[in-house]
Amino acid sequence: MRATRWYILDGTVRDRVLRDIYAAMMDKNEAFLGEELRNRIDPGHEIEERTWYGTILSLLYGYCLWENPETADEAMQQRQISLHRSVRSEEDFLLRYYASLFHKAFTERPELSAQAMAELMHPDDVAGHLDFFEQVMQVLKSRH
Repeated sequence: MRATRWYILDGTVRDRVLRDIYAAMMDKNEAFLGEELRNRIDPGHEIEERTWYGTILSLLYGYCLWENPETADEAMQQRQISLHRSVRSEEDFLLRYYASLFHKAFTERPELSAQAMAELMHPDDVAGHLDFFEQVMQVLKSRH
């Protein structure tokens, strides 16, 4: 099974990047151009561009981030983004991201389970992440 969008494969790096994005945007008045955010979170551009912007798109589709409509016609690097005003906590931010990432798989694959998500996202620590992915599964189920 594969996730349906580009994502950061290494679970430790992905967790760090997601938490760093959330921390950078905690001030609800803070907004970044896509390129500014990337330079702040991944200054050495260690994450491949396609993977970085796939992560940003999953965050946008999951209502974790808000995109300024005035810059929507710009390249991803020049779009202005901020924390979505309805995000209540870091856990909410992460739940929304993973629900966005697995939305298509959930609708197309009835065999998708919290166990399968944890195995894909954190193969080195499935048991340590299983409770979280149970919550992601509940979010997905509540939407259908």
